[in-house]
Amino acid sequence: MVGAAVLYPAGQSVKLVWDDAQTDIESYEIILIRDGTGVQYGPFVTSTKSITIVRPKSGKYEVRVRGLRSGQYSDWHSSIDDNAMLKTGVKGKWKVYFKLLGPSGPIIIY
Repeated sequence: MVGAAVLYPAGQSVKLVWDDAQTDIESYEIILIRDGTGVQYGPFVTSTKSITIVRPKSGKYEVRVRGLRSGQYSDWHSSIDDNAMLKTGVKGKWKVYFKLLGPSGPIIIY
């Protein structure tokens, strides 16, 4: 019998940052939605306007964020909305892309 076992690295993370002029937001909820499957990763919760998320499976992801104030959630704001903004400050739709990572350890054939 021949088989292979491959050790894959834990992988990357992505830092997401957003602007919000409101100062009374208690927390933010973030989800990632995978292209093609619609599988959601999250929710991730933070009380600041940024979060670092450990990478999920490889693929392209829409990012959505909403705020919580006085027990009420705002509408979702999406990275593919017309008013989304790139880190350069230019309006533009964007997605997070995680590539498939190669093996970081030995390939063991048995």
